[in-house]
Amino acid sequence: MKKILLLIILLSNSTFAQNSKEKELEQMKKVLPFVIKGLANEMKSEKELDEKSIGKFHKPWEIERKTKVEVKEIISALTDNYKFEIQENNKLWFSAHHKIFKTTKEIKNNDGELSNLYLEPVNINIFNSQGISIYNHKNKRIEKIKFNSGQINTHFKLDEQTEKLSGKINLALSEFTKIKFKELKKIDKNIQFSLDTIKNIQLIKVERNKAYFIFPFKTNEIEVSITNNNDGILKQSCTVIPKILYDFIIENELTDKNIDLFISELRYNDLYNKEFIYIYETNGVIENIYAYFKLNPEVLIKKEIMIKL
Repeated sequence: MKKILLLIILLSNSTFAQNSKEKELEQMKKVLPFVIKGLANEMKSEKELDEKSIGKFHKPWEIERKTKVEVKEIISALTDNYKFEIQENNKLWFSAHHKIFKTTKEIKNNDGELSNLYLEPVNINIFNSQGISIYNHKNKRIEKIKFNSGQINTHFKLDEQTEKLSGKINLALSEFTKIKFKELKKIDKNIQFSLDTIKNIQLIKVERNKAYFIFPFKTNEIEVSITNNNDGILKQSCTVIPKILYDFIIENELTDKNIDLFISELRYNDLYNKEFIYIYETNGVIENIYAYFKLNPEVLIKKEIMIKL
């Protein structure tokens, strides 16, 4: 399993100078024999399933857009209930919540209703005790922050470690206004479809608690939610591997000789720039699969918060 994780880490960084690609490929080839055998075992394994769902799935394309009143209530609650905390490794932790819930059901229902919204920090200004800026936004990328249990959490990477700081940040609350989706069932096989500009996505098959997809390239833009026969959301993990590895594993006898020959013929583009297999594994038997692509984000409101620590 550690070798599989190493493969994922190596593949996650696909921006290399031309003269370093060969070194990266050499590094990859050293672990591939272990990765291939590990993936083969993982694909054949059948784990015990607890069948626990984590709430009802809210189809994003059926969620009504927030009214102006609701938008103001959400941003006001967040900016009234936030905190910053200086952490080690030059990190400034930020968290905020807009509601406090009594039950898990309430939490999951709220997260579902807010699933088309996200928060994005903009106009970030952070200074040390001497008034010197210690946050260079040009060199850092802040991800869109999704609501989780009625909260938002993120951190800002500072240029230096400090005990005291001040500043201000604008929080922009945005909403996706267009969603392309595909609904699939456990009986579906070799179903090819497109989601807006992303073409040639394919559900290969569903095996009990595993769903196998082909994606034309690596992407974080497509979301996949998997549910049981009551449309309860199942816990899931995802393994992403180059399709060329998957094809080799299912089509060949995995002897050391065959593996070594296969690896010797691999090129950089085979591993980084071609199709990928996404294997979604859940804690229960799969009934429904929803693939969707959220588009056309619209900024609804912005509000400034102050930092003083």
